[in-house]
Order: sequence, then structure tokens, then C-alpha cells
Amino acid sequence: MLQTIAAAARQSDPEALIAYATSRPEEWQHLEAALGLRTLEYLLSSDSDADAETGRRTLIVIDGFDTLDLPEAALEHAAVRPPDGLHLVISGRPDGFRMPAQWVRSVMSHRTGVAVAATCYGVFQLLGRIVQRAL
Repeated sequence: MLQTIAAAARQSDPEALIAYATSRPEEWQHLEAALGLRTLEYLLSSDSDADAETGRRTLIVIDGFDTLDLPEAALEHAAVRPPDGLHLVISGRPDGFRMPAQWVRSVMSHRTGVAVAATCYGVFQLLGRIVQRAL
């Protein structure tokens, strides 16, 4: 699902910066070259300063937030005070959403991004709402 969102974002905006973090890198590596994806580590490094200065739209996709050691301070800042054009899509196990980190709660409550729980019904329901709002 998240790979599909990343591919749709690339199709929608070929100039967008799309970064990802995952607990299953082998499932994402083939998309780095095909879609021009960057790792979250790259996005947060000094090497990405030129990308940030251009004001490009940015999508951060985090697959399995509850199983990763993530830079919470940077994500908290991005979730609470996102710069224009930044979107977050996170996924995790249902129990990961029960007592999430502060930045995850910010994503869930501030409409900074989309939080996806790992249930098929919920995903289809979520996608239906996104499509309805877009139309």
C-alpha cells in the first residue's frame, strides 16, 4: 500500500522529494532507482540541504514506525510545524497506535499526514474517504 502511495506521488509530481523509512528495506530497494526515492536518513542529513532550499513538495513514507528507531525530535518538528508542501504517511501495527510517540499523535491529530493501521477494511475505508474528499 505505501509503495503504491509513493508511486502515485511520483506520478503526480515528478519533481517531488520522496523519502522513506522501513523495517523491511529489501521490499523498498528496487523502488529507489525506479521512483527516485531517498532514505529518511538522507532527507535529514546535510546532503539534502539543497533539496530543502528548492521548496519542492516532500512526501515522507514510514513503513512500520513502531519497529524502527526513528529521529523523534525531527519528526515531531515536522509533524507539529510542517513546512509548506510536506506530507507524512505512516503505517504500523495496530498495537503501535495504542500508545504512540508524540510525533505519531501529532500526525494523527493535526492532519499533517495519514496514519494507516494494518487492517484491510480500514485501508479500503481510508482510501474511499481520501477519494471522496478529492472529488
